[in-house]
Amino acid sequence: MIKFILFLFSLVILNGCSTSTLAQKEFRNTHTEMLKITKEFQTCYTKIARNNKYHVLVDNLAIKGVRADISLLSSNKEFTREDKSLFLDFYAEHQVCDQKKLNHYGKIDGSLQLLFIKQQQVRDKTFLAWIEAPTITYGHLNKDLENLREEEREQNINWGNNYTHKLDYQHRQELAKKQRIIDEFKTSAG
Repeated sequence: MIKFILFLFSLVILNGCSTSTLAQKEFRNTHTEMLKITKEFQTCYTKIARNNKYHVLVDNLAIKGVRADISLLSSNKEFTREDKSLFLDFYAEHQVCDQKKLNHYGKIDGSLQLLFIKQQQVRDKTFLAWIEAPTITYGHLNKDLENLREEEREQNINWGNNYTHKLDYQHRQELAKKQRIIDEFKTSAG
């Protein structure tokens, strides 16, 4: 009888108050945190884009969180010296949002934080090329933005798949460990 009670007690301890593994809990927490980050930073970016100071950029660049339409992609409007100066201010304000985002990503997983840093480096290089170009059109800039977004989307999907596989592996390892302990109790109680 004592062995049976120990067996039942071990089941309660192994399962806690639920049957979730740590990996499952981490997955749920990550999902919740990612939704929170997306909402928080969309609000941050939108606030900047709504600043009337940047209306020229907002009207000519696909920076409203939507894909560029054909008119933006084919625009021959020049990205002037004044526009470049304005863009530097705009981007500086975005960096405040990005720094907070980077810190949140670090709380989720270091590999996500590293991915974001690498993506920012590519963006910085692209944006620097815009500023240094003697002449460049908004159509060219919008094509660059579309390419950056597509690359980042693919990288984010790959990160998500790898992260999910890692958690799935951890989940299976946790279940196997629980099963080994249960089997040991069954054998010793037997």
